[in-house]
Amino acid sequence: MHPTYTRTHPFMATLRERYSLSSSASDKVTKHLVVDLKGSGIHYKVGDSLAIYPLNDAKIVSRLLTTLSATGDEIVV
Repeated sequence: MHPTYTRTHPFMATLRERYSLSSSASDKVTKHLVVDLKGSGIHYKVGDSLAIYPLNDAKIVSRLLTTLSATGDEIVV
């Protein structure tokens, strides 16, 4: 039995594919995304929605903070 994933207990899927469905001349941006749901027990149906919680590479964040002489606690507006 798979655990139940919810808004407050999300399944962290991996993005496998991404490309634009809209032309560069369009004001609207529409993307096609393929996510790997393997092991989740989730079955995507057309019309379902998902949220994207991006994760930053910790090494890149650390290098950027060092370069900026920042701590990471600064408020960015």
